[in-house]
Amino acid sequence: MFTFKTCAVQGCPGFVCNGHDTCFRHCDDQAGALAYSAGRLASHARIDDMTITNAEFQDLDCAKTQIVTCNLGFCTFRNIDFTGAKFVTASLDFCLFDRCRFLDIDSRYSVFAGSKFIDCDFTGSMLLHTNFTGCDMIQCDFSSCDLYYSNYTSAHLRDVRFQDCNMKKADFRYTDRRRVTFKYSNYEEANFV
Repeated sequence: MFTFKTCAVQGCPGFVCNGHDTCFRHCDDQAGALAYSAGRLASHARIDDMTITNAEFQDLDCAKTQIVTCNLGFCTFRNIDFTGAKFVTASLDFCLFDRCRFLDIDSRYSVFAGSKFIDCDFTGSMLLHTNFTGCDMIQCDFSSCDLYYSNYTSAHLRDVRFQDCNMKKADFRYTDRRRVTFKYSNYEEANFV
């Protein structure tokens, strides 16, 4: 599991980034820490226990990368290709995902809570026990996804497609939905009350 060691700067609650004794915000070599983390994300290999928060990533090919027990909270991801990636107990809460591709990903027990997704595509993915609580999603596509036991409680959904999805035990309570489609999905097995 990623380290819960906090930043050496007095009063800062941020988690340290890998190889440093401070969080990314207080890191003396932010460019180096960002390049190292971006290189690991784009390695198309398995990465374990990586921590970097409040960083910005853009135009990366992270296809087939396995992101396992990593803490990437409060980060910005623009035009990132996560096609075929695997997320296992990863923490990506309160992130911004802009024009990212999550095609055919395998996400299990991961947390995206509080994040914002703009024009993102999750088509054909397995999102099992994945937490999207409180997310803001605009123009996203979850068609042909397995959403078994995933949680969208209190999410704001605008122009989002959940077409032909397995929605068994998925939780959509207290969601604000506008122009959302569940066509061909078993939405009667999800929780909307």
